[in-house]
Amino acid sequence: MNFSFISEHFMINKKIMKELIHSLTLHTSPNESWVEFILKSIGNDYLEGSGFSEFETYGTFLAHKYKERFACRPLKSARNATKLYGISPNKYDIFWLMLSRYTFATFEFWQSSSRALLFLNKMTSIIIYADYLGLWQLPSRCIKSRFKNASEICCI
Repeated sequence: MNFSFISEHFMINKKIMKELIHSLTLHTSPNESWVEFILKSIGNDYLEGSGFSEFETYGTFLAHKYKERFACRPLKSARNATKLYGISPNKYDIFWLMLSRYTFATFEFWQSSSRALLFLNKMTSIIIYADYLGLWQLPSRCIKSRFKNASEICCI
């Protein structure tokens, strides 16, 4: 596979996961758990980065052993939403992401952004929100639903 299995959502088949864990135990020493085996297998160069991903491990196992049993859905995702809107998005930011048809937006505390970019993006979100609220008079149920959802997600 030439993509990452890391995702905001992931369906797991319990039977296949147990099979994966069992296959890992086949490589362990008598006094070692499969968890210890994984941890010892991670190179020092990777310890400070991602190190290990259960999504990648399960996805790769599934792709090699059960090709016919899985399908990937490409969904629009803003993995870098913290860089765009900061760690605390408001309803205007969420509305703009929803309007832009993002299925997921990830706000991770370790990401950072410049103040100028945050200001620009937040002002754009407010203008878009105000534009739809004022000029368009909520033209459709879809837009009304996005306003409601964005307001419910954020208390700001």
